[in-house]
Amino acid sequence: MKLTRVSLVDNNGQCIMDELVKPKEKIVDYLTKFSGVTEALLEPITTTLQDVQKQLKKLLPSNAVLVGHSLNFDLQALEVCKSHTA
Repeated sequence: MKLTRVSLVDNNGQCIMDELVKPKEKIVDYLTKFSGVTEALLEPITTTLQDVQKQLKKLLPSNAVLVGHSLNFDLQALEVCKSHTA
């Protein structure tokens, strides 16, 4: 599982970031039914994980509150949070 899209909304629900991300690894299943991402959609994309990490660092204040469903998986995909297993 690799990151292919990052979307960020502010506390008013306004989209402030919506970026497609091209993973370094070859994608074998786009899970398009769930992700909406296709091979054709990603083909021209040059944005990398490191690019979106830099953008997020500029956009998010240090005291930002993140809200989302299964957010831990999103943060792991962004490589800003390590996985913890019991």
